[in-house]
Amino acid sequence: MKNLKVSIIIPTKNEQNNISRCLKSCISQNYPSLEIIVIDNYSADRTLDIAQKFTQNLYLKGNERSAQRNFGAAVASGDFLLFIDADMTMEEDLVASCIKTAINNKLKALIIPENPKGNGFWANCIALERKCYIGDDTIEAPRFFEKDFFLAIGGYDKNLIAAEDWDITQRVKQSGFITGRTNKYLDHNEKNSFWELVKKKYYYAQNISSYAKKHPKTFIKQMNLIFRPALLRNWKLLLKNPQYTLGILILKVAQSMAGLIGIINIK
Repeated sequence: MKNLKVSIIIPTKNEQNNISRCLKSCISQNYPSLEIIVIDNYSADRTLDIAQKFTQNLYLKGNERSAQRNFGAAVASGDFLLFIDADMTMEEDLVASCIKTAINNKLKALIIPENPKGNGFWANCIALERKCYIGDDTIEAPRFFEKDFFLAIGGYDKNLIAAEDWDITQRVKQSGFITGRTNKYLDHNEKNSFWELVKKKYYYAQNISSYAKKHPKTFIKQMNLIFRPALLRNWKLLLKNPQYTLGILILKVAQSMAGLIGIINIK
């Protein structure tokens, strides 16, 4: 297994506040055969200046994450691909765990559960919400792929701006392969403000129609209602954090309104 190379692919845009922490966790992996690839969407800040201290595999590519990730896959020399975001960090044995799980179970794609971390009230609300989604196959999507398999299913759909991760989940299923999961976590640092979270929902809602047309039955199950079933299933966890649960409810109402407006003003 040590001879199998893993390419870590990180799309970025104006991530100077996150990229150093992310890349430090990449180079701290205890798996010996790695390459780190940063695909930057023409950042206006110091993202690239910081990134070049950690890797020379730096590329410029727009316009959205799917195109960046696919470009990273095309230039990668690894046998496996790991896609993470700049606001994520990894346990030092995460890559080794992914390789072991994939090889031992003959899996082509793996979900890596996220451990949300937040600073500030709204970040903590989002962190609590995402904890409820761990293990929910309507929400989680694979991030670790056998490279040849990833290319064979066409990678991420570059025409999708929203729900591209849900789309590739469906295509993994359609290929006849089972998506596995690791028992290691990605730390996801949540720092968005209330209005940034609402605006993000509006933006994705404006662009969700392409995914809905492609996977209409699945989309109905995945529609972001005020309370997903996963939140109701985790009611004990929510009760332990009443202030953040109230924040989730307020945020979900605002996001639902923004989503409806976004759909009405669809591109």
